[in-house]
Amino acid sequence: MKNMKNSKKYGIIAIFLVIGALLQFWAENPKMGVMYLCLGLVGGIAAGIFKMKEKQ
Repeated sequence: MKNMKNSKKYGIIAIFLVIGALLQFWAENPKMGVMYLCLGLVGGIAAGIFKMKEKQ
């Protein structure tokens, strides 16, 4: 993982957080599901920002 770009790291983390949010909703724990979903969205936005910076 040493050579992996920041955007890829944040993208993978965002995907796992969104999957975790779905699992939390399925386990009937909506507060944690909303928190995971928000963190996943923030991670996805961060991945997009880093991806744009890497292209420049």
